[in-house]
Amino acid sequence: MLTNFELSQFLISVVALLIMAHSVGYAFERMALPRVIGEICGGFLLGPSVLGLVFPDVAGSLVPSRDCQKFAIDGQIKLRVPRLQSGKVEGKYGFCVV
Repeated sequence: MLTNFELSQFLISVVALLIMAHSVGYAFERMALPRVIGEICGGFLLGPSVLGLVFPDVAGSLVPSRDCQKFAIDGQIKLRVPRLQSGKVEGKYGFCVV
């Protein structure tokens, strides 16, 4: 169960990500580029790769590293379980074989 602080921090992170993705996607659309690529770039700009280099304190408070680890593990489980249920086996290095 999330505490009130963790829940508010999560909601702020999601809202910031949505605003950034929408804004950069709109800018890409105005430049006659695919909007979805702009949305991906917006998420990249907000992540630790760019924001973490420029403003590490802001990036650390926006998405703490422990939350990133939780989401990464959760994402890996959600990617692998359907593969296991469908009968696909895992590859040599732990990646799902298509």
